[in-house]
Amino acid sequence: MKIVAPAGSIERFHAAIKAGADEIYMGLKGFGARRNAVNLTLEEYKEALDYAHARGVKVFLTLNTIMMDVEIEAIAINLRELYKHGLDAVIVQDFGLAEFIKVNFPDLELHGSTQMTVANHIEANYLKSIGFERVVLPRELTFEEIKEIREKSNIELEIFVSGALCISYSGNCYMSSFIGGRSGNRGMCAQPCRKKYTCDGNDEGYTLSPKDQLYGYDEIQKLKEIGIDSIKLEGRMKEPNYVFQTVNYYKELINGNNIEEKSSQIFNRGYSTGYFYKDRKDIMNKSFASHLGKNLGELNGKELKLKERIILGDGVTFLSKDYEKIGGTYINKIDTRFERNKREANAGETLVLKDIPKETKYVYRNYSKEISDFIESKMKITDKKHVIDIEFKGKIGEKAKIIVSTLNNKFELIKVSLESQGIIEQAKNKG
Repeated sequence: MKIVAPAGSIERFHAAIKAGADEIYMGLKGFGARRNAVNLTLEEYKEALDYAHARGVKVFLTLNTIMMDVEIEAIAINLRELYKHGLDAVIVQDFGLAEFIKVNFPDLELHGSTQMTVANHIEANYLKSIGFERVVLPRELTFEEIKEIREKSNIELEIFVSGALCISYSGNCYMSSFIGGRSGNRGMCAQPCRKKYTCDGNDEGYTLSPKDQLYGYDEIQKLKEIGIDSIKLEGRMKEPNYVFQTVNYYKELINGNNIEEKSSQIFNRGYSTGYFYKDRKDIMNKSFASHLGKNLGELNGKELKLKERIILGDGVTFLSKDYEKIGGTYINKIDTRFERNKREANAGETLVLKDIPKETKYVYRNYSKEISDFIESKMKITDKKHVIDIEFKGKIGEKAKIIVSTLNNKFELIKVSLESQGIIEQAKNKG
């Protein structure tokens, strides 16, 4: 099972590859469903293709919005350049664009975007019949629904396992378009679902704001068992540290290592397993809709009983009873009830805070120095290598043989065999 990682900028691109991503999806400036991401120029994209292919990583271009005729003409010029440079696939929502690519770039793989909302095997098989190689299923499907599609179709299936959830069907929401003329299907969603609303004039909160999705070990093993081809991570607008940590986390889960996730220490507006299970009571976060971090504990006056470890350099934010930000700082001094000038404090200890806003109800950590330092140091020394398999065959009375195999930059299998001049003999001396 492969990991498809996001790259909204060249920094995120390098972070994803260094963490072990197998495939990258990213856009060109002015196109795709994340127009507010930095995205890459044509020349940057070509350089990224070379960098990725040298490390055995595929690159997919995101053209996953509804296209105007004039836009298809404009993208054709850029697409022709990327096609000649070895682009691996294009992710599309628009059937007109898909037909255009199929006719003009017949060797280029087509992937159906999650915004196509292909939610059953009949639709998946139809995409396969008209030339699509892969489809990204909607986030709204349960595991049982995903499993049924896998059993009844042979198209490659890609599943989102982390990131923001849409209050509508995988981006097919017209709320932003109606309110402000910014359509999510044109890559310009203003995210009105993240605003505060009042229900019946009384109950005020972020009624339409879902928690982010984050599958864990159990969910990944279930997807792996039924033969899902790729898992997809959201995050073209998030920081490189988040991309690196999240890719690395899922790499460990795929390899069977049930490790603790740390992505929530970098970006956190609440997490759930989304729609994976039928019971999904915990999917919404009505308290806040932006990144606040992790709740550090229970505040009583100026004393905070910690439920998380903190160290010097951590960043904290102070929140009112309504989760409104009323201040923040970096921790440059740690005093507990019994000790002063510590370098760290552990869960269970009581932290004594001095200069905090009067209306503070909650204290959240929104920056973990320990995790950020670890990721940044690891990114400096880590680089993905091209995988080379070496097989040795040897038998007494026969020539020894070494078989070396790898993929070239076009992902074609290359094998080279070498034989010894003499035959293998039984050892005459022990030791």
